[in-house]
Amino acid sequence: MARGLEELGIEPGRALQELEAAILRQDAALDPPIEAAASPQALSTNETSALRNRDAFSRDAVYGRAPQVRQLRGGLDAIFTDRRVVFMIGGEAGIGKSRLADELARDARDRGARVVWGRCWEAGGAPAYWPWVQVLRSLLDGRGNVDLRAFGGAGGSSLLALIPEQRDASLTFTTPAAESEVARFRLFDAVAWVLRQAAAAQPLVIVLDDLHAADTPSLLLLQFLAGQLGDAPVMLAGLYRDDDVSENGALSACLASLAREQATQRMRLTGLGEVDTAVMIDAISGQHVAESVARAIHDETEGNPLFAGEIAACWRLRAHSIDR
Repeated sequence: MARGLEELGIEPGRALQELEAAILRQDAALDPPIEAAASPQALSTNETSALRNRDAFSRDAVYGRAPQVRQLRGGLDAIFTDRRVVFMIGGEAGIGKSRLADELARDARDRGARVVWGRCWEAGGAPAYWPWVQVLRSLLDGRGNVDLRAFGGAGGSSLLALIPEQRDASLTFTTPAAESEVARFRLFDAVAWVLRQAAAAQPLVIVLDDLHAADTPSLLLLQFLAGQLGDAPVMLAGLYRDDDVSENGALSACLASLAREQATQRMRLTGLGEVDTAVMIDAISGQHVAESVARAIHDETEGNPLFAGEIAACWRLRAHSIDR
């Protein structure tokens, strides 16, 4: 488990590592006490088993996120009736933001929308507007219906500075003398034009991941687009870690600005409930685990899908090695 989390830049706590070791050695301490008193609010064993059997071994399911999935599908309904919508999805590392966005992307494609992604680079060194560069490259890769030659305006030169591979002899935009607020506005307007042109062909979903690592210009462009796309059928979905938003001035300002837009909906993902955690563990491990074990994993991980899933995956690998 530790290796998988370290690759994501997350350090598992000592208690979590000890729990993993106890599970793998089948520690008797995880067995439920013989005379344990049932909580009046707890599900009965039969009710819990029924819920776990309902989604047993369905590894593609999005566990415990039915309300959020419905909300995002409502957003898709909006763009298919020519309305823009903005979703800002926050939560701690490993809480399932990207998995929820994957489900959104699959639903959107199934309904005929085009989905493009822009991912911020957390290690540093990325150029300004990096997530938007990825979005623009996807939209202008020759498969869409956007022709930059149809765009007239000084913003075109700034746009081509972001994606120079799109420059050819037929594009003769003038180059601005220097970067300025005016030049930035023209760039923002040019990006909005590209998105409107792309969305005119088919509804468009743009997913921006790891916005906590975004540069300030990228966040300003997001704010601009949220208010300037009009009735274009575009969904903007931003994902960010919210552990230290208060210390991230640019992101805090962006969220505050977006909150003033009528099209914006904000959701915060928290840990899974005990039953949803158990169902997910069953699916990943390929077997029904003891309720005492599922409860211990849930309590120690606070329902964080990444932490709980890593333990279940280690358990599955250990079980396979024993079988052999």
